Amino acid sequence: RRVSLPLYPFERRRHWIDAPSPSALPLPLPSPADQRIARTYLPKWRALHALDSPRAASGRWLLLCDADGLGDELASALRQCGAQVRAIALRDYELAGADEFAGWMDEFTPDHLVHLGSVTAAHTVDADDLMRRGYCSVLALAQSLARQRRPALLTVVADGVFAVTEQDCVRAEKALLFGPVRVLRQEHPAIRCRLVDVQVGRHAHNRGAELLAECLCDDDEDLVAHRGRQRWARYFAPFHGEQTEHSELRRGGVYLITGGRGALGQRIALHLRRTIDAKVVLTGRRDLADSVGLSRRADADQDQDQDQDIVTFAIGDEPDDELGDVDCEP
Repeated sequence: RRVSLPLYPFERRRHWIDAPSPSALPLPLPSPADQRIARTYLPKWRALHALDSPRAASGRWLLLCDADGLGDELASALRQCGAQVRAIALRDYELAGADEFAGWMDEFTPDHLVHLGSVTAAHTVDADDLMRRGYCSVLALAQSLARQRRPALLTVVADGVFAVTEQDCVRAEKALLFGPVRVLRQEHPAIRCRLVDVQVGRHAHNRGAELLAECLCDDDEDLVAHRGRQRWARYFAPFHGEQTEHSELRRGGVYLITGGRGALGQRIALHLRRTIDAKVVLTGRRDLADSVGLSRRADADQDQDQDQDIVTFAIGDEPDDELGDVDCEP
């Protein structure tokens, strides 16, 4: 039995993307003004105005204190200004998760939160403890704040985060604080989050008042450093690639480029050879690219003990930048 099926109507409509015309393919050359526009930026520091000592502070403050006493000084300054303060010792929240933080916030409903777990200058703290009381704790606090879905101000206080001056000693583990501090405000605009780097070793009678003034500051700086009596804020300045007399590259030195047997690695090698007369060693797992005009004079030795062949070449021993052989030791 034959059954007539409905046919798809052929509407003769064309839905194809046309290729650009040849006249539209070449990109216009940048003008001299466009060439001066910076496409690279470098982090720098600028001085900020000094803050006056606060005389009043309102609202509810939840302090997650440190083991160096800075949190206690901040709590004392807040109580003198008339604020309601609840201070939690480091041993009580060091292992706390998002649920524990949420319970404290439901009980106290703070407007301001100050996390000082990453202030460790006065004590020796290993990397695991620093991660637990710093990044992991701030991350759990940020997760609990996100669940609250109400406006709040979070100030993360730490030391040894920024290298503002040449005398600063930083801890690389504390750079992880950038993650929750920068992302929390972007995902939840109602939550303002700041990172303040302080000098704990400076014995000053008004450390608590200075930190309170920073917590009450209403500027838009989210990365602030205190050095002595000066406040600094980080910003990004355009970098135009100016040539300087000082260079980290040593003339006539020997440089190793791993994975340098492709076109990019060979171009970098030739640049080093021609600019600073360097001897360059290229290692890689594939054959040489021919796009940069390097000639292969002889086969290099291969390391048969590896899963894949690792072949090494050297540039710099020949006047015409040819490749020389280098023995590969297992």
